[in-house]
Amino acid sequence: MRWYEFACCAASTLALYCLAAYAAAKPRTEQEAEKLKKGYFPWMQGVHIMLDYFVDQEEDFEEEEMNFAAYYTSEDEMVERFHFLDEKASHYLTGLPDESFHRKIKQGLYAIYLSDGDVQNNLEMKHAAKRLIGLGGASTKFFYYNSWVFRRRNKK
Repeated sequence: MRWYEFACCAASTLALYCLAAYAAAKPRTEQEAEKLKKGYFPWMQGVHIMLDYFVDQEEDFEEEEMNFAAYYTSEDEMVERFHFLDEKASHYLTGLPDESFHRKIKQGLYAIYLSDGDVQNNLEMKHAAKRLIGLGGASTKFFYYNSWVFRRRNKK
């Protein structure tokens, strides 16, 4: 993992929300809590915040702010690294309680971020987004198109 990818992992609050939700539902053992934490940190959280940086690239450039997605030297490298992060996230989600729910969260992250107007209005980003949507499979495509339609409908 590259340093800027790890910085993304550390910036996400997904694991905190996950652990809080499970703790509120019923007491968990230390082993269960550790498994849930490892299911989200660092890989799932890395996917989460790297998607956020991907979407914010143009805005961050205009405002002269740092953007970790800009550290990739090419679209191909970025997509390759997303594949790597996604594979690791999928691996560590395996065996979590309510595993399919956690996988849907990951698929939903791709759909929500990649259907954002900043992505849809930028041809280069839209091209990369189409490549990234495939990481989540059919469910991500379903969520993506629904998010896209919802955003367009609410824009009017």
